[in-house]
Amino acid sequence: MKTSIVAFGALELGGILAIIVGVSGLHVPHQPTVRMHLAEDANPNSSDACPDGMRLIEVISRLPASVDYPPTELLASDRERYREAVDEHWQSILVPAHAMFVDYLESTTEDRDQFLRIYLRTMLNARPQESYRLWLGGHDFLFPTSNYQYRGPTQQLQEQGARASVLLIAGDRELRTKHFRMAAWHSSAIHHPNSAMSSMESTFSHQDPADRFWWDTLSFSHLLIATGHDHLLDGLDDTNVRTRFQQWKAWLDEHQGRLAPSSAGPIWVINPGKPHDPEAFYFPQLRALPSLPTYEWEGPLPLIPGDLNSIEEGWPDRK
Repeated sequence: MKTSIVAFGALELGGILAIIVGVSGLHVPHQPTVRMHLAEDANPNSSDACPDGMRLIEVISRLPASVDYPPTELLASDRERYREAVDEHWQSILVPAHAMFVDYLESTTEDRDQFLRIYLRTMLNARPQESYRLWLGGHDFLFPTSNYQYRGPTQQLQEQGARASVLLIAGDRELRTKHFRMAAWHSSAIHHPNSAMSSMESTFSHQDPADRFWWDTLSFSHLLIATGHDHLLDGLDDTNVRTRFQQWKAWLDEHQGRLAPSSAGPIWVINPGKPHDPEAFYFPQLRALPSLPTYEWEGPLPLIPGDLNSIEEGWPDRK
């Protein structure tokens, strides 16, 4: 059965009541319409332009919070309560946004690949608050998080989302930069690179398609950027990823034990003063991770990167 945004009725999730009655009936404060980026993906007047998906993007990008963002003064007087209030604010958007995104992917009869391309482009080109809402809706399908499902329909959808991300950033350097910033802000491949490396070695050592082929290819894409090898990302796809992985891994093996976190950003550099150590982990922990998911952030600060339910020392730190 085809799902339309108008079909979402009263959606009660985790104690949060989101009344979704179609874009025209969505109760949100007046905001400028989210900027759609469709030129390279679809003719909005054609029958295959994902009209329900387009409406979904509009709804999620403008989804209001049912819990007010706490006043800044509370951070100084009661840090724990401030943390809880920030969590409550963003969770009141995350829960319905994610539920709508998953419901659409699971039940749509529209072109899912095309929708994912449009969703990604819109998210990466939108204003910060709109972009963040769209990230909340689809983050664990479009970025290599720790929420990967190893079997079943959700795993198949995550593979499809990862494929859309890989092909987008393999062909668009500007969106690659924005996608990587979000990944560096909150992504298991960047925050836990040695675990990601183990999975990639297993996936790319076999010629047969692996269950998490595109998920690991997306992790590989981000680590290429973080090690200064993003030229290997140009035109990356399923026909050349194994060859490029082996080429990159040969470089890693040559410099094993010599990589060091840069103080200039979420990248590793070679420390010429360190000896080669074939027993060392490939990647030390990065230090200069972005504290915000987008450039030129404005409005309420997001949840702390790396954990959707906590605020760490030093937050907020706008960079």
